[in-house]
Amino acid sequence: MKPGELVLVENSLILVPTIQAGSELFACVECEASLEREEMEVCHTCGFPLCPHHGRHTPAHQVECALMLNAGVQLKARDREENMEEQYAALATLRCLLASEGEGGAAVLVRSEMAGGKLVIGQEGGSASMIMEKVLLAGYWSAPQVNLACNYVQRFSLSVPGQDSAVQAVFPLASLLNHSCVANAKPILRMASKSSARLEVRATVPIKAGSPLYISRADPLLDMHTRRASLRANLTPCACSRCCDRTELKSFTSAMACLACDNVTGLFLPPAADTSETDYQCDLCLGDIPEYVAARTTQELRPIVAEYRMFDLDEQEDFLNCLLTKFHQNHSLIIQLKTSIAKQLGRGGEGGLAAADQDVLLQKVRYCEDLLKVLDIVLPGLTKERGLLLSQLGETLFALSVLQFSEDHHLASHKTRCIALEKTLGEAVSCLEGEEGDLEVRAAKERMGEVSDNISHLKKRQ
Repeated sequence: MKPGELVLVENSLILVPTIQAGSELFACVECEASLEREEMEVCHTCGFPLCPHHGRHTPAHQVECALMLNAGVQLKARDREENMEEQYAALATLRCLLASEGEGGAAVLVRSEMAGGKLVIGQEGGSASMIMEKVLLAGYWSAPQVNLACNYVQRFSLSVPGQDSAVQAVFPLASLLNHSCVANAKPILRMASKSSARLEVRATVPIKAGSPLYISRADPLLDMHTRRASLRANLTPCACSRCCDRTELKSFTSAMACLACDNVTGLFLPPAADTSETDYQCDLCLGDIPEYVAARTTQELRPIVAEYRMFDLDEQEDFLNCLLTKFHQNHSLIIQLKTSIAKQLGRGGEGGLAAADQDVLLQKVRYCEDLLKVLDIVLPGLTKERGLLLSQLGETLFALSVLQFSEDHHLASHKTRCIALEKTLGEAVSCLEGEEGDLEVRAAKERMGEVSDNISHLKKRQ
C-alpha cells in the first residue's frame, strides 16, 4: 500500500457531545452544537442541554430520552453545573448500548468487540453512577453490559476536529485498528452532517501486504509518561517499539538533562514499557530519579509553555534557552515551543515572509529542519504535522530565494532554487490531502498556492 492510499472510509455509529472540566460551554444533545449557558435550553423530560433550535424538536434524542424517562432519570440544574462531564460520558455509554442492539453489521461488530472486552473493577455502573444506576435498576441491561459499553466508548471514540463544541465519534470498523506511538496510518475526521461524522484512514508510509495497520490514539509528540497515562485512561496499554525503547527510537522526546554528570551532560531516559523498571536512568552516570518526579517536572511546565506561546518571540526564545538547560532539544516541551516560534518567525510585520530579513528567514529554516528530524521518527510520512512544517519550510525557502535574487539578479540560479523547492511544496500538499477541515491547513494550502503560482510565472521568464 502506498503513502496517501485510502485504507478505510466509515460513517460514525454514534456521536456524543463532551465537555472539558471547568469549561463554560455546553453542547446540544440533538445536534452537538456549542452552547453558552445563557442560550441553553433543557429537555423537559430528561434535563439534558438543547440548543434553541431543538428545544421542542428532538428526533434523534427521543429514544434515549424516553428510556431515561422510564428509568426515572432527570438532570437538575446542579447536575448540569457540577457534573456535566460525567453526564455526557453516561450518555455516550447509553448511546453505545442502544446502537449495539441494532441488526446492521456495525451493531454486530460493536457487540462482538464489547463481548471481547474486559470488565474494569469500579466501573460496573458506567461513567456516571446516578444515571447508570437508575438504568440498571430499570432492568434494561446488566452491570457487565454497561461496564463493557463504557469501556468500549472510552477506548475507541475519536475526537472530531473543527467543531465549536467537543464531539466524540465511534466508528466500529476503526475500532479494529491497532494503536502505536509511531503509526503507519492516520485518521481524518470531519462532520458529514449534523448527526454523523465521516472517517477516512489513509496510509502515511508504505505498508506491506499483510502488515498490521496502526493509528495513534495519543499525541505522538507528547513525552512517554504523558502518552502512556492518556492511553491507560482510555484503557489502551501500549508496548509499541517506541515505548519499549528508552530513547524512543532516538527521538528523545522524554529525555531530561542529568546535571550530576561531570563535564558532559548525560540524559535521564524513561523506563521502557517492556520492563519492570520504574525510574528514569542517566545514560552516562547511571544515576536515577523516580518516574513521578520526572513526570511532575514536565506536567508543571506544560501549561507554562502553552502560556509562553502567547508572548513575543524574544521572550519565547529566552524561555526556550532556559528549557534547553533542563531537557533534550527534542523533548516534547521543547518541540511544543519550537513549533510555536517556527510558525511566528517572519509573520509579525507587514508583508509577512516577503518583508522579513535574511537572518530571520534562515532562523525559521533551522527551526523547521530541526522539527522535521523529530517528526520523521514519531510522525513519519504523509502526516498533517509534517505537511504544515514542510509548507512553512517551502514558503521560507522561496522568500530566501527571492531575497537573494534581489541582490545578485541571477535569474537562472533563482529558477534552479525555486524548481528544487517545488518538491518540498508537493510533499506538503500530499501530507495535507483530505485535511481541509482544519483552518490551519486551509491557510497553509492557500499560501502554498500563491508560492506555486509565483514559481510557475518565474519558470516562464527568459
